[in-house]
Amino acid sequence: WLLHYELVSNNHASVYNLTFNHFRKHRTEFTKDHLITFLKNRSTEYSKLPADSTLETDIGVFLKTYIKPASHNGRKNIEDQFSSLLLELNLIKEIEEVEITENEKKTWYKFETSTQESLPSEVFLYAILDNDRYSNSITFQELLNSENSPASIFLLTPDALSTKIEALTTKFENIVYTDD
Repeated sequence: WLLHYELVSNNHASVYNLTFNHFRKHRTEFTKDHLITFLKNRSTEYSKLPADSTLETDIGVFLKTYIKPASHNGRKNIEDQFSSLLLELNLIKEIEEVEITENEKKTWYKFETSTQESLPSEVFLYAILDNDRYSNSITFQELLNSENSPASIFLLTPDALSTKIEALTTKFENIVYTDD
């Protein structure tokens, strides 16, 4: 979870940051082409349009990080198995493969927004404390929707966010949560 947080929040690999903070707010289900189009549009806003091959490679690496690799003839490529470092987080799932033509298939993916029960309280708290946008008092909406918010990065539902906050108040006496 901490590695995932660092990949998204530090923005060294902008695909991770833009995908979790922005793209997923527009589409919960997507194809590689949807993500490419979104990233190209965002890139033109900053006058930094990467080469198509670079974008394809970056998105391929991004998806391999979260998606279980397909086996070829019952065998799995050892390199692919080790590139799926964040597979166990279950943040993105492959949901459907649609045949476009005889030689072309489109794979659909889905962001798995959930309670994220395996997310440790300490990592959740770190994500709050590490965010420079937050002060001593933070609104629920900021934790839910702001750039690099815990809900955006960890794909938490509003109820799950509330539960995670309440768990922090139980575990750490200096943390106070009010819902007014």
